[in-house]
Amino acid sequence: MRKSASIPSTGNASSYWKRQVPQADFEQHSAVLSEAEAWSSESKAMIDRTIHYMNEKFAEGMTRQKLSSIAGMSLWHYSHQFKHWVGQSPIDYLNSIRINKAKEQLLYSNLRIKEIAEKVGFEDEFYFSRKFKKAAGITPKQYAKWTTTRIASFSFPYAGHLLALGIVPCSTLVDPQRDVHRHAFFQHIPYPLRRSKRMEPDLVDYNRRTLQQARPELILCDDMVNEQIISSIGKIARTVIIPWLDLDWRQQFRQIAALLGKGALVEGWLAKYEQKAACTGARIRELFQEDTISYIHLMQGHIVVYGRRNGGAVLYEDLQLNCPYKLDDISIMHEIEQQELPAYTGDRLLLIVDSDPASQQMWLRLQHSSVWRQLKAVKTGNVRQILECPWLDYSPYAHNLMVDQLEELFQRN
Repeated sequence: MRKSASIPSTGNASSYWKRQVPQADFEQHSAVLSEAEAWSSESKAMIDRTIHYMNEKFAEGMTRQKLSSIAGMSLWHYSHQFKHWVGQSPIDYLNSIRINKAKEQLLYSNLRIKEIAEKVGFEDEFYFSRKFKKAAGITPKQYAKWTTTRIASFSFPYAGHLLALGIVPCSTLVDPQRDVHRHAFFQHIPYPLRRSKRMEPDLVDYNRRTLQQARPELILCDDMVNEQIISSIGKIARTVIIPWLDLDWRQQFRQIAALLGKGALVEGWLAKYEQKAACTGARIRELFQEDTISYIHLMQGHIVVYGRRNGGAVLYEDLQLNCPYKLDDISIMHEIEQQELPAYTGDRLLLIVDSDPASQQMWLRLQHSSVWRQLKAVKTGNVRQILECPWLDYSPYAHNLMVDQLEELFQRN
């Protein structure tokens, strides 16, 4: 059975320009735009029109001249505007669409590479192969040979590390209601384990039996799991404990990659992520100015804030945004009272509200409280409600999604 790899989606055409980062150096026109020339919303709309066209007609032959004509701009002006809004040249963006479509064909069809190249818009098979290897780090033939491996993850975040490496585990913890960011991979996990905020004994027994049925060759686990459980699953297959609290996500990622012989792949992934986070962070900081940002979680009727783990790693370390409280005072999470919200709520706020009755009741009470209504983020309309995942998934796969989401959440009006 072929598996789904960690394939970045081109996404909605009207929002893609907000998420992208430069991936190569391009020739710059010698002319300099005057300060009076504004990057108008009208020009953005024209760029969005061509992005939509590329996503719809990617397999057809198209040139910069044709795209600039659709945008109603001169060739040079269109190229300049596109690079400003999207962070890539029009042709590089078009090729990224085609490469992503090719990945899907390589994984899910039995077409030859030449046929796939033509199907996604490349007339020359060898040009396609060069472009594919530059983007994916491996050849189309190597990519097509990827299969579901017999690696299991008894740790929820470590499945995200595997996905970032292009590996779908044969068995891992899955909650279809909460883990919407991993939805595309559910059908490719033959032995899903059950995930819950409270791992009751019957749930642990079910997961142990499912792991036995999966017959993995290797099980990844973290050191937060009960020692008796680790001992039990260790009888099923070789179990490797990757420290969760003592290592940050990059260290975990490298350790898992080294274990699987994918050290070079992880370094390439991290290099692209760092570039993406740096460029996105610069744009968000320009938008936020000196604003602080925090995220609050209503969980089982409690109000929880986070430190440098989970989404905090992305907000405060990777994107270098300002936190309204001292991060070093919180190792993972910290429960606060309603009256403490002003001290932990930034100028901008991300809010997670769980679906359990206690959290929903807390949210209803909170909205009617004077403390909530007086928060700056509430008064200025800078509260954004987000889903629990990917924001509480401490893994490279989730962090890549968070970087994309944050810029969209606080886009300019």
